Order: sequence, then structure tokens, then C-alpha cells
Amino acid sequence: MTDKYIHTMILVVVLYLSSFLLITFTNAFITPTFLAYSCPPTKNFTINSTYHSNLNILLSSLPSYNNLVSHATTTGQVPNKVYGLFLCRGDLNSTACQDCVVSATRDVTRYCPIKKEAVIWYDECHLRYSNIEPFFSSWNRGPSIWKPDAGNVTEPGNFDDLVSSLISEAANKAAYSPNKFAAVKKKSSSVNQTLYGLVQCTQDLSISDCFICLQEANSQLPSCCGGKKGGRVLTSSCNVRFELYPFVNETFISTLAPLPASKPPHLPLVPPAPGSVTTSHAPLSASKPPHLPLVPPAPGSVTTSNAPLPASKPPYLPLVPPAPGSVTTSHDGELLKDELDDEGFATKALQHLLLYLSLLPIQWFGLV
Repeated sequence: MTDKYIHTMILVVVLYLSSFLLITFTNAFITPTFLAYSCPPTKNFTINSTYHSNLNILLSSLPSYNNLVSHATTTGQVPNKVYGLFLCRGDLNSTACQDCVVSATRDVTRYCPIKKEAVIWYDECHLRYSNIEPFFSSWNRGPSIWKPDAGNVTEPGNFDDLVSSLISEAANKAAYSPNKFAAVKKKSSSVNQTLYGLVQCTQDLSISDCFICLQEANSQLPSCCGGKKGGRVLTSSCNVRFELYPFVNETFISTLAPLPASKPPHLPLVPPAPGSVTTSHAPLSASKPPHLPLVPPAPGSVTTSNAPLPASKPPYLPLVPPAPGSVTTSHDGELLKDELDDEGFATKALQHLLLYLSLLPIQWFGLV
């Protein structure tokens, strides 16, 4: 066996082991997808100061919490106390979460080398630290990062309304969940596609603060990503995202009730069934009373009209004499009582008729 052959075999073995180790390392460490960072205009710290030392201790400790998807901690004492937390996407396992946190602790000091406060976001996690209280259990109104997709939808107005509805439902679901996370999907009949959404808060927030943070981010989506096929709003306390494709582990996605079409269904113009009761959406007219049929009332019945009685004319009185022995009352209040006998009936009736005729001008025209 020649030396050349031995050297060749050694080279093959080395190359094989190198490729094996490279593949193993690549599979073991998942490089997170960087999104953005923010260094708010706070005071800078001095290199090698107490604050700098506390920050290094805090950042080096965060990856050690590899069995958690979220953790918050502090290091040092005021005025050099450092507060920090990380939050991993709710569908990730602990290994992917730890890999993202390792990258975040390394990159944040590169992007914000001497800042006392910073935030860095990845698709898989985000990390934040600060020297400002309150830090925990409080919705941070810091900067927002907008990340719209490039593609546009054909009906932006209607689509944006559907996105807002989806994220709002997901926000309510996440706020009440223990891990403050919700991934949802919903079929839309108006765009004939399925919308996917994700919302998440840091786990130190209360139910109300988480919901408020998510709704505030949702309200920014039209400005950020109006008319786009997807996009996200990132804040230091929560984040929201929507797409037309699944972007998280589908076993974590909840299906919501389908979104209705933008217009109500057409109602056919068919007559109601016999005996049914129908309601009109048109308001009743206030200017006209209901129509009353022109039919005489039944004998002995009492009728009431909605129209007021005229003030200028009295009711019509029939031109007939009173019955024998009856009592009548005139409009001036005098009581007329006549004991009519059979012989004087014609004379008395004629007198009453003449008297009545003489009173008609007074009653009708007020000629007093």
C-alpha cells in the first residue's frame, strides 16, 4: 500500500467527518430570521461601567432558560439595575426558542452597543432590555415597527375590514389564554380565500393590557399594510401578523367561524304565507292616519274617529220632530218639555219645526 493511497484515504475520511459535523451543526442550530431593532433615544451607558457589567450578566443568563418560551428577569441594583425579557413565538419548541434568544443577545449589543434600552425582533422571538421602571406587567408604549408584504389584493377596502375582524377576534382569544398567544384562520366568502392571523403578548401583561396592546397594533394595520396580502406590526409588548398562507405550525391554529360576505343576502320578493305576520322596515307615516273603510256602523255600536271635530259647526241635527212625550235639550241649555195630546200634535209639531228652522242660522253661522 503506497503512501499516496494512504494520504488519499485519510483525506476522504476527513472530508466525510467534516461534512457530517457541518450537517449536524446546521441541523442543531436554527438561524432565526432577523426583522428589525430599535434603540430608543435614552441615555447611553459608559463602556465597562456597572450598568454595562449588569447588562452583560443579564444577556448571558437569558438563553439558559431553555425550557421556556418567555422569561423576564433583572440584574443589579438601582440606579444600575437592568430589566430584561424575551418572548418566543408560541408554536416553537424550546430548542428553536433558545437558538433565537442566543442570536438576539449577541446581535442586540451589535446594533445598540451603548444604549441603556433596546428591542430586537426576529420572526421566531424578540428580546428587550431597559433601565426604566415600570418594566414588567405594564404595556410599553414604545416604538412600533411596520412590516408590510409586497403583494397587493384586488379589493383593498373589503379585505382590510376582514383583516381587522380576524385580528380583533384573535386578540380577544389571546388575552384570555395563559400564554397570551393565538394563531387563527378563517375562510372568507367575499375574497374566496383563507386568512391566517397571529397575535401574541409578553406573558407578564394583564388580560386588559394585552388586549389593549393588540387592538392598538390592529388599529395600525391599515396604515402599515392596507391593501397588502400580508403584514405585521411589531411592538415591544405585543405583535400581530396576517397572511393568506399558513406561517406557523398548523397544529396550533384555531379555526374561527367563516367571515360573511360584504353584502347581506338578497331577499326574494315573495308574498307571505297565509296567516303569517310580516314586519316592514319602512317607518310608518306620521302625517296620515290609517284608512277607514266607508261603511256604516253596526246598529247600536259606538264609533270613534281620529279626526278632530270641527270647531266652527255643530253636529248635524235631523229635521224631524221629537217623539211624543220625549225630552229634548236645546244648545242654549233650556229644557223643552211638552205634554202633547193627540188633538194638538200637528199644531205643536209645526211650532217646533218652525222654532228649529229659526235656530239653524244661529247654530251654523254664529249669528247671535
